[in-house]
Amino acid sequence: MEKVEGDCAQDPTCACVLTECPVPDLPLPVDQICDLLPGLAPQKCIDMILDAYPSEQCGEACNGISLPGLEELCNDPECKALQDTLGNVGPDPCECFCKPQCGPPNKLCGDDGCGGSCGLCGPDKLCDSGVCVADPGACADPESCLCLFEVCELELAGLPVGPDMLCGFIDDACLDQINVDYQLKGCGDPCMGLEIPGFEAICKAPECAAIKGMMTQFMPVDPCPTCYP
Repeated sequence: MEKVEGDCAQDPTCACVLTECPVPDLPLPVDQICDLLPGLAPQKCIDMILDAYPSEQCGEACNGISLPGLEELCNDPECKALQDTLGNVGPDPCECFCKPQCGPPNKLCGDDGCGGSCGLCGPDKLCDSGVCVADPGACADPESCLCLFEVCELELAGLPVGPDMLCGFIDDACLDQINVDYQLKGCGDPCMGLEIPGFEAICKAPECAAIKGMMTQFMPVDPCPTCYP
């Protein structure tokens, strides 16, 4: 058990630092906490707190907890057990010192390690270990008509045609408009039994008048006024 002896700035020990910089809601007395710390974390993690005390004293408070060396401690993966222990005592004191782990070349998407995101991937990409990679379930040509319908698992309820025939009615000018709509909104929301990428473009873009006319010809009710008025 460590003793509080002398000036803590001259001889920072676990007991004197925790006495000078009390952590609210500690479940045990300071001396017992100090006895348990070596079993919770490598000595280097404890030394981060003790070594920082002479220059930082109790340091900058975060969520009501002031301890020296917190910034270094909270960003060292080897001190994860001690970080978790501090977080379980009360509000997480590492919250203020977390540095997002983002940036090229290895972390362009996914969790930033601080509760945020390093970025999102496109419609046909997956985040794999922080990098956007091609979705193995997506098709080879993301700008082709059939590819869009495959990715979006096209629903054609009410239409007596399949994707092959439907794509035959879509010329390049209309497909360009559908792709713009798809890039902005993805597969879109189903409406009247139809889930088609670029549905709004089909309903509104002049370039897609032919495919719109074909759809309305086969359906008992024109879906466009209902889905995209």
